[in-house]
Amino acid sequence: MSSTVNKINEVLIELKVTVPADKIKGIVDERLKKLTKTAKVRGFRKGKIPFGVAKRMFAPSLYIELVPDLSYEAFLA
Repeated sequence: MSSTVNKINEVLIELKVTVPADKIKGIVDERLKKLTKTAKVRGFRKGKIPFGVAKRMFAPSLYIELVPDLSYEAFLA
């Protein structure tokens, strides 16, 4: 992970953060595994959701949730 800071002017600063894709995928997969054990999805018993179904339903929102955490972590690195 890396980050660069560019000062555009007195008020604006641009922050570029690079996070490896394999790290993001690992974190998302880990959270999806936990989610499959607790989520209630219509048509499946609680805790019995197939991983593919959970990934299709919840992965987009998990990626959005990770942006602040990973960007902060990369900024500190």
